Amino acid sequence: MNQRVVRGQTKSAIAALLKRNEITRLGRGLYVWGQPTPLGLLSGLHAEFPWLFASGLTAAQLLLNEPLTFPLHLAGLGALPPSSFYSFTRTTIDSTLSVSTYRVLNPLVALSTVDVELAKKVFEHIYSSKKGRSRLEAHRAALKQIPTRTQKILSSAALFTDSGAEIMVARELTTRGLNVECNVRIGRYYWDIVLPDLKVAVEINSFEYHSAGQEWIRDHWKNNEAVLTGWCTLRYTGHCVAHHLNYVIDQITHAAEPDFDKRYYSWVGYWHKGAQPPPLKPWEQPGYEHWAPLSTTPPDGHEGPTA
Repeated sequence: MNQRVVRGQTKSAIAALLKRNEITRLGRGLYVWGQPTPLGLLSGLHAEFPWLFASGLTAAQLLLNEPLTFPLHLAGLGALPPSSFYSFTRTTIDSTLSVSTYRVLNPLVALSTVDVELAKKVFEHIYSSKKGRSRLEAHRAALKQIPTRTQKILSSAALFTDSGAEIMVARELTTRGLNVECNVRIGRYYWDIVLPDLKVAVEINSFEYHSAGQEWIRDHWKNNEAVLTGWCTLRYTGHCVAHHLNYVIDQITHAAEPDFDKRYYSWVGYWHKGAQPPPLKPWEQPGYEHWAPLSTTPPDGHEGPTA
């Protein structure tokens, strides 16, 4: 619901409307019809003030498609009175994008003040996949300068990834101080994660991905081309990342000097949860006793109660 800003009312009319709880006071001289909700208030303010943008936490919530909360975080070229319903920051930056009809300040600026982990989450979401690279470049080009804090957050985020598993691996490798790039082209093909300084290329795929024959064939040639041009290629499944992330990270970081005595170089069936038989069901466990349901029919030779 669009909670429109109150216009064209006299002071006495506004006082009467307030008394009847038909309008709500946001701040000095600024009222809206009804009782504000976060989304309704944002709609009303955007309709009234074309120079107003969502920023900070509100921008993050819109970009992640999450419910909005009070106070709204807003920025703009004009001015708004102080209010408990929103916080407002004046800015001269007019680079914006549209999210479900709502104007959001350029994310590289809007997210420079939010919690680091939240900013990473948003950046990894909006700058995911190969398209994320061009999207980030467009947002960069729209600004004269990127906030230092934003640059630092971007450098530690797992950008241009296609899955949660890739994000987990890229983040872990970054925390080890490695130079990590995602969705990088080597020859004719794109690789999920690349460590250019070590010349290591990593691919992480689901079982569903490899069930497609065309992709399965293509990946053989993709791998061969990278190897023949001097790259060390490592391949994992989503199960590997989910169950044995520490082994995956250790193997990647030591790819140049592998220690073949480590556990993950032994027969995979001994330790990999994805390669082991499924766990036994309760009734398959040793010592399980099967109890038959009680019968309502008396045994032979025994009569039931008579009338």
